[in-house]
Amino acid sequence: MAREQVLLFDLGGVLVDVAPADHMLARLGLPAEPSLVGRWASIGAWVRFETGELDAASFGEQFAAESSLQLAPACVLAEFEAWNRGMLAGAFELLAELRRNHRLAVMSNTNEIHWRRLSGEFGIPDLVDFAFASHLMGLRKPDARAYQHVAAQIGVAPSDLVFFDDKQANVNAALALGIQAWRVEGVEPLRERLTALGYL
Repeated sequence: MAREQVLLFDLGGVLVDVAPADHMLARLGLPAEPSLVGRWASIGAWVRFETGELDAASFGEQFAAESSLQLAPACVLAEFEAWNRGMLAGAFELLAELRRNHRLAVMSNTNEIHWRRLSGEFGIPDLVDFAFASHLMGLRKPDARAYQHVAAQIGVAPSDLVFFDDKQANVNAALALGIQAWRVEGVEPLRERLTALGYL
């Protein structure tokens, strides 16, 4: 008997609508500099927040200090609260269709602020069989341990995971572990890939 595969999805940019960089920067009263967001992601406070080492209040204070942008901690937290704007069109329907015949999981680099909305308002855990958030795991992509943790918790070999993410670095890390992985952005490209692979 063939082993059952588990479809594993990133959230932001794949199933969830995330505010674009220029929109976020404008809200903060900053010039439209998309590369700025990439630099923020490497700030220590951001990484520690996404691995659960900082609570929201501590993150707001440390990020404001480390970003060198003279942002008030309250401003940082308010912007993070609005970061995820909702499920992308067609995401609910796609997951419901897939779940009829497949086990589904999500793995997201996230934090307590985002996860509160993702799990509550958006209802992510109810749409899949397994939901993994980096701040609860203490691990984030593209750390190999994050993928290994997910496979172990589900009870499958890494090669039984079929992973979709919008960042090539995360896809590459998965491929290095023998996970089947593809880079996709948005629901329609995801649907097309799943159809081509025979899952729809």
